[in-house]
Amino acid sequence: MSTWPTIPPPPPAAKRTKGFWTKAIIVIALAGLIGGALVWKLGRNTYHDYQISSDAVDRFHQELNAGDYAQIYEDATDEFRRAGSREDLNKFFDNIRQKMGTAGKRNPAGFHVNWQNGRLWVDQVFNTQFEKGQGQEYFLWEIRQGQPHLYHYRVDSPNLR
Repeated sequence: MSTWPTIPPPPPAAKRTKGFWTKAIIVIALAGLIGGALVWKLGRNTYHDYQISSDAVDRFHQELNAGDYAQIYEDATDEFRRAGSREDLNKFFDNIRQKMGTAGKRNPAGFHVNWQNGRLWVDQVFNTQFEKGQGQEYFLWEIRQGQPHLYHYRVDSPNLR
């Protein structure tokens, strides 16, 4: 009969001193504070950019309702202006006003703030009550030096079909 050798007990776990846990708690607390400050700062900047573009939507609606398409065209990006001539833009907005009437109350349906290729973009979607019916509007703004410039605009409504 053979006998198996006895298995030695595991070595005792390394004891951590009270000082280790105090340092760990301090490091975790500092990391939490720094992370919280970073999130707060980014959130604050995001809200500021969203507010700038929301104010631009209000101005856009005022200009649309007044038939001041020239100002919309002038404030837009070069890319927006290259999408069509000034006359094409006038026809587009006249068609919206004819079929939808004036823009009224709007309710936000979503937004994104994004840095891409060194440019700040804010896109927003609104459910807007026009004089003659409901429409969903999509705006894409490029923010340059704190000023919004319209890059893209679209409105979807059964009235426009």
